[in-house]
Amino acid sequence: MKKKEFIDLIYSKKEKVYDGDHILEGMKVIEKYFPKQSILRSCREFEVCSLRVKDICSAGITVEDVCVLRDTDWDVNEYEVLCHKL
Repeated sequence: MKKKEFIDLIYSKKEKVYDGDHILEGMKVIEKYFPKQSILRSCREFEVCSLRVKDICSAGITVEDVCVLRDTDWDVNEYEVLCHKL
């Protein structure tokens, strides 16, 4: 997947409402592509940050998994890092 496609999907209209912990659901998706790597890069009082979008795309993330990230309110910050605002 190309970075632009990932970003377009993240900002597209939500299709599903998830009950439960949105941060955890997103981390489960990311962890599938990086099983032996730390996927939590930083956590501030207002934002949890994971990996760079280009790295996630290079790992082969599927459209379905990007949609799960979108539907659980994950976002791309100004540094092109996947994040979840608290």
